[in-house]
Amino acid sequence: MSPIQKIRKNKSKLMTFLVFFLMFFSVFMTISFIEPNMGVVSGATTGEFSYYKSITIDHTQVPSDLTNFPVLVSISSDSDLVGYSSEDIAFFDGTGAGATQLNHEIELFNSGTGQLIAWVNVTSVNSSSDTVFYMFYGDSDGSSEENPSGVWDSHYLAVWHMNDASGGATDSTSYNHDATEGTSPTYQASGKIGYGIDFEMDNSEYLVVSNSTNLDGLSAITIECWVDIETTTARSFIFGHDNWDYNNDPYYLRYDHNDGAYDLIMATDIGGDNSQEASVVSDTNGFKYLCGRWQQDGYLNMFVGGVGDSDSNGNLTAMTNPDNSKYIGRRVTSYCDGIIDELRISDIRRSDAWIDATYNNAVNQTTFISVGTNTTNVGTTVSLVLHDDKFTHSGQLGNTSLSNETGTYYEWAEFNISYDGTNVEYIRINITDIHANITSSNCSYQFSSDNTTWGGLGGNWKSGGDGGFTIILNQTTWTTANGCYGSNPFPISSNTSIWMVEKVTIPTGIGIETYSTTTGTSRTWDAGYYT
Repeated sequence: MSPIQKIRKNKSKLMTFLVFFLMFFSVFMTISFIEPNMGVVSGATTGEFSYYKSITIDHTQVPSDLTNFPVLVSISSDSDLVGYSSEDIAFFDGTGAGATQLNHEIELFNSGTGQLIAWVNVTSVNSSSDTVFYMFYGDSDGSSEENPSGVWDSHYLAVWHMNDASGGATDSTSYNHDATEGTSPTYQASGKIGYGIDFEMDNSEYLVVSNSTNLDGLSAITIECWVDIETTTARSFIFGHDNWDYNNDPYYLRYDHNDGAYDLIMATDIGGDNSQEASVVSDTNGFKYLCGRWQQDGYLNMFVGGVGDSDSNGNLTAMTNPDNSKYIGRRVTSYCDGIIDELRISDIRRSDAWIDATYNNAVNQTTFISVGTNTTNVGTTVSLVLHDDKFTHSGQLGNTSLSNETGTYYEWAEFNISYDGTNVEYIRINITDIHANITSSNCSYQFSSDNTTWGGLGGNWKSGGDGGFTIILNQTTWTTANGCYGSNPFPISSNTSIWMVEKVTIPTGIGIETYSTTTGTSRTWDAGYYT
């Protein structure tokens, strides 16, 4: 007997960049900076964040191994998250090089208390040992790392968190089955997970899901939600269609006050009129987790979390595909009286283990996962030595005696890179020039890994312009970054050298300003120009 057929009795960077304002002077300098550990990931890297915490899934609440499972991360408050925004948070499967960013969706975040409700697609959840992933926070780039549609696998046709403040319910999947208002309900009522939507039967309140053929005519279905029924004197319809007929009313979910039961009912006229019902008797005290499932030519199954499940008396051959509206909180002219939260529809019959884990995750929010302590994302120490003493022109840029002198100048720089860690996947060096009146056509760069063969990182002179550029070592593919890009990156090891030449063409009437230095965590050199 599977777990779902039993009555459940127990609830169980820091990233600081080295910035060179390349000046034109003759000097030898040694520079050290911290480059956080980075992995080649989709989207963010771990190195963009200042801190992280481990999140451990209790394997005893996972009946069997699961793939791409949406894990609920619910933290009622966390002082370490206070002051951040939802854009400062991301999730990874590890902490160092090679760590993969996990798709996540933030349903609720309170910067004042650190309350967080997030859904994370954990690619593999183990049932025999605890699964660990990581929440990183304190993002240095300030852009959102969320990918809601990536959290829910392709079998989820609709996921409504019911947390909207007005205007209906947003679908988090890529199918975009957003629900709009029929008659306005009460938004952001207290739900099972964050907020829910409160429907009043007396006011005929409901939402409309735009007709979509991929919500009907299915070969299998799982429809699930949390609901808190508020009346026991009438039937409450949680999800339904706009027709009573066998051929136009494929499935609906309801509470039946006559039997005191929660029902999944499906009807079809394919192969003859046929209607089947799976029911579980339960009270209406607080939120109940409902899950109705069916597969073609099979029995219906209705599950009520913490109570039990039941099959229909007969099987259903197929599901019809009517051209009519779907409703949340309504079926034809009958409505719902209660709060609906986390309503989802899938086009497969979810496994017992999947439903069991989903229920456990929501009921045991503080034990299904455990959150570790705040850890500083220290990273790896990287040292660079800059040699800036070789020019093809006799004068030295940065010397005020060259004021109003024109011509083309080449500045040579060598970077000796060493680091003390083993988890460096790539290194980013920001180089910024301040060139008042010098355009990108006047300033360009070439690179070499051996000081002999020039033009690396793409082969030709790369325009840097006023903004300078970024060197990214050990990337397989370069993307535009501050005006510089390439396709042939340098490999890195614990000790690596690269050479760079900057070519500056000084137009007539533009002189050279002296440089200045600023000390601090990273040193900045200014080499400006004036007319």
